[in-house]
Amino acid sequence: MTDGFMGPPWQADWTTEAEDNRNALPDQARALVDAARAELVTRRS
Repeated sequence: MTDGFMGPPWQADWTTEAEDNRNALPDQARALVDAARAELVTRRS
């Protein structure tokens, strides 16, 4: 994570480290993360 305010607490962490951590997950877990991320991005406030 970076220092300072990045927005609402649900805002996704789009850092390179977060992407590397996601890519290290097994395929099934990565699919769950992708589905949850899509839910956050497309959900109406």
